[in-house]
Amino acid sequence: MTKIQNLLQATSKIYDGMQIMKTEKQIKKYVMSVYKKELGKFSFKGDIVAGERASLGEGDASDYQIKQGDCIILDLLPRKDGVCVDTTRTFFVGKPSKEQVYIYNLVRCALEETEKILRPNLKACDIYDFMRQRLMPFENTFFHHAGHLIGRKRLLQPQFLPNNTKALKVGDIVTLEPGIYIKNKFGIRLENDYIITKNGYEKLFDYPLEIEKFILK
Repeated sequence: MTKIQNLLQATSKIYDGMQIMKTEKQIKKYVMSVYKKELGKFSFKGDIVAGERASLGEGDASDYQIKQGDCIILDLLPRKDGVCVDTTRTFFVGKPSKEQVYIYNLVRCALEETEKILRPNLKACDIYDFMRQRLMPFENTFFHHAGHLIGRKRLLQPQFLPNNTKALKVGDIVTLEPGIYIKNKFGIRLENDYIITKNGYEKLFDYPLEIEKFILK
């Protein structure tokens, strides 16, 4: 667990130091430099997408020129010493629009409400269904899993998808990642990590979710 907490602390420093940059590739360069300083040797995968590209929900950093009004999805998956973490925050370049604020709050509520149901023996499909309902009326834009197990690999089964009846068990480390993606406009995703306990769950990544934390000026 200490190894996991070290990865999450390094990720927190990345989110803390996030600033407006010219391109997605500059953001990735910044992310990698912080991880290298905090972790030494590590490996990395992640999604760094801004603007209309964020409406796709995923992708490696590109030469996209970041502009005012953009959302930036930072989905960070560092790996070191045989363990991984997987967290996401969405940043706003300048004051977010009313639509962006509304959707951000909807995604945040979906995350916070879904985490409350985490417990042993809960089925993956039930997690998905519960989260999807809380993303209404934008549930049809939610095109990926509601989360998954992590550990020695970045993505382990079960993924939280319809028809996956595999159940959680004590000791599983899982993610929850609701998202809403408005075609050709923007996307917003949030993600935290948890460990399943006998009585429910423990949040491993307690980084703030207040939207004000993610407005870049």
